[in-house]
Amino acid sequence: MTPEQVHWLLQFAAGLTVAVSLCQCALCIAAARYMQSLGNESRARLRYAAIATAVRGAEQLYGPGKGEAKRRFVREKMKQQLGRDIDRVELEEAVWVETGREKR
Repeated sequence: MTPEQVHWLLQFAAGLTVAVSLCQCALCIAAARYMQSLGNESRARLRYAAIATAVRGAEQLYGPGKGEAKRRFVREKMKQQLGRDIDRVELEEAVWVETGREKR
């Protein structure tokens, strides 16, 4: 083998090493994002379960009607449990789903 061929072979091996390292980095980043999305999904399910439980509790405590009192009850419970308020859309979705189950 000539010195030029050895030099070319060493450069090729170095380039191949860099390419493999970049692929490994990309795979690690993709795996981390996937695992994070699983965690987010799990947190969202737990959050919805807490909201749904509070909605069912409000329905039991206040009965039919009295929507504003029930909303206030659920929002206060979520402030206690989650440490922050929930938005109206989230609340109304849980009310619709939870009260819809009882009517079926």
